[in-house]
Amino acid sequence: YVPKEWIDDRQRARRAGIPDDQAFATKPQIALAQLREAIASGIVPGIVLADAGYGDETAFREGISELGLLYAVGIRPGTSVWAPGTAPLPPKPWNGRRNPPTLLRRA
Repeated sequence: YVPKEWIDDRQRARRAGIPDDQAFATKPQIALAQLREAIASGIVPGIVLADAGYGDETAFREGISELGLLYAVGIRPGTSVWAPGTAPLPPKPWNGRRNPPTLLRRA
């Protein structure tokens, strides 16, 4: 993992020995790439375990599912997770009083 600030600062990256063609990738993106490589090299898959730093990322969870892997990941209390094919309802209609509603609703 290389921080985005380092990738964006080419002089700093060169001093650190980071190749010019190195692109920024988040830790979840790197982890998915490593999982794909492991599967491609024939490693027998197990269950993917990850903390909330990874589990909060929808794309990470979806990527694991696309690979056909089972997972148990942490999520932070404020993270919304919806079953496949479901989604939250929009906020209640504004009645013209106070601030307009912004909270998503469950069916």
